Formats: sequence, C-alpha cells, structure tokens
Amino acid sequence: MGQISKLQLYCALAIFTAPIAFLETPRRMFEMAGQDAWLAVIASIIPGILIVLLFSQLIQKSRQPFPLMLEEHLGKVAGKALSFIYILIFIFLSSYTIRMFVDFILTYVMPATPISVMISLMLIASFPLLKKGVTVIFRMSEISVFIGLTTSAIILVTAFINFPQWENLMPVANIRIEDLALATASAGSVWSRLLPVLILAFYLDKKNDSVGILYMVLITDVLLITFISLVSIMTLGPSIAKMLTFPTFAMVRLLHIGEFFQHLDILFVGIWVLGIFLVLTVAWFMACFTAQQMLGLKEYQFIAAPTSLIIGVLSILMSRNILELRILSFAIIPSLYLISFIFIPFIVWLFALFKPPTDSDYSQTTPDH
Repeated sequence: MGQISKLQLYCALAIFTAPIAFLETPRRMFEMAGQDAWLAVIASIIPGILIVLLFSQLIQKSRQPFPLMLEEHLGKVAGKALSFIYILIFIFLSSYTIRMFVDFILTYVMPATPISVMISLMLIASFPLLKKGVTVIFRMSEISVFIGLTTSAIILVTAFINFPQWENLMPVANIRIEDLALATASAGSVWSRLLPVLILAFYLDKKNDSVGILYMVLITDVLLITFISLVSIMTLGPSIAKMLTFPTFAMVRLLHIGEFFQHLDILFVGIWVLGIFLVLTVAWFMACFTAQQMLGLKEYQFIAAPTSLIIGVLSILMSRNILELRILSFAIIPSLYLISFIFIPFIVWLFALFKPPTDSDYSQTTPDH
C-alpha cells in the first residue's frame, strides 16, 4: 500500500464514520432522547475519547497492523479465529451499508426500482475502485470529505435561516439520567467505526501521529451530528422527528434559499450517494484485507469477486422491508459495534497491557502488491 499522508488518514476515517452517522445516529437519538438528542450526541464525546485511547494504545503496543495484531497478542489460533469472525463482520457491515442506502433510495427517490437492481449497481460501482487499490480510495475520500463538509455546512446554515424554531428544543435537559446514558452509549458506539486506524496507522511515517488524527475525526463527527440533530428537531419537532425513518432527509426536503434555490434534497442525495459508495468500498476492503492477512496471501483483489456475491445476497435477505431494517439499526447494529469494535479490542489491549511500546516492523506483503 505504501505510505499515506495524515490528510488521507483523516479523510478515510471521516468517510467511514460520518455518512452512516449522518443518517443513522439522529434517528436513534430522537427515539431515545427526544428533543435532548443533541445533548446525548455531545455527551458521546466521552466514550469517543475512551475509544480513541483504546485504539491508540493498541497501535503503540503492536508491531503489526490489524488483524495480525490479534495473533501477536492472543496467539495464532485465537488470532486467526477472530480474524475469520471479523471477515464476516465486515461483510455484514458492507451488506448493511448497501441495504440502508437502497431502502432510502427506494423510499424517497425511485420507489418503483427493483431492489436487486439497486444492490447490483452499488456493487458494480464499488468493484473497480476496490480492484484499483486503496490509493485510489484515499484520493476519492479527500474529494468527498471536502464536498461533504461544505455541503453539510450549507445545509446547517440554511436550516437555521429557514426554521429558527428554538421552542422545539424546550424544555432542555428534560430527560432521565438512565435514558441519557443509554442514548450516549448508543451514539458513542458509532465512533468505534474508527477501527480501520488499526490498519492505516501503520502506513503513516510515524504511526503515533494517528492519535491526533483520531481526535480530529472524533471532534468533526460529534460537531456534525450535534448540529444535524439540532436543526432536525428545530425544523420537524421532536414528535415528528422520532416517527420518521430518515428524519435528516425529511428536514433537508423542507429547505430552500430564497425563491430560486429549492429542492436542496437533490444536492443532499447526490453527496450522500458518493459518501455511501466510499463507505461500502472501505468496509469491503476491510473484509478482503483481513482475509488476505489471515490466509497469508500476496494480494486481496481476487477475493473481491466471490465476496461481492455474499454481500449482495445478504443485503437482500437482511430485512423484508424498511421497518425491519429500522429495528435492525436500532437493536442490533449498536450491539455489534460495542462487541466487535470495542469489547474485543479491549480484551486484546488487556493482553498487550504489560508489553512495552514497540516500533512497527511490519513487512508483510501489502494490498497493492
């Protein structure tokens, strides 16, 4: 893969966390915390900092990137078993990403399109990018982050101008501590999607430079989702926001700039399609890279074709309708994040705790062989 820059690492991590959180997290927060959803997102910076500390410790204590660090700290048998489990997890996340995007498109944009056609188009679009390697993915991420953050800023400013209904936020902090803690944990679980840093940090000039980048990504995501939650509540009200499957998009559809610039949702859909396209590619790459390292292969590209069939079929079988997908997003996905991206790395960290910090001596065959 070669060396990557700090900017490329920042953009790759932001892409893997922000697009999903942009549409998924506010919905869960509205159901758990109502008009105080934005407070739960702000509070989620605390578990986010703990996650950053966990990942930074694993990077410092490991000589090799994920998933080889599992074998380094847990032994060969346990490490390979966990690597196989993570392959399945990344395949599942790839399928979930496609299915959420497809259900969104079928609900709001092209309701008459067969679901199999949309899923096939997503896989066909991502496959060439995955085959070209992560260098191309990083370059696309840099462009996408710049466009996405700019567009998000326009949406937020426009929402404040169009719907300054501060009364929808009242009463502030009218929530039980238990509900706030649950909402904070649910929001904080999303920041565990920073897990790719356990691979990418080892391709920086200095792997410890990744710690500062992790904090930058965390602050960016928290601010973005906080303001999105705020403007969605101000625009829709807490009662309506918690009933909608995609409240963020419903808020965007109401926005306009003067009498000439209307239907800003078209701009939102275009930008979100680009973001989801890259989220799928990164998750798919994680599955293929983990399989390559677990099996000791020279390259990962030939793994992409067979896994595409698994991802496509699983995304169809994942749910029968958008309501089942909503239950999956609310009940299963946060638990998956907590167990696979937080609890298991924490166990690995416990095994590595008494090892001295090491410099990377990673010399395995890289993905762009």
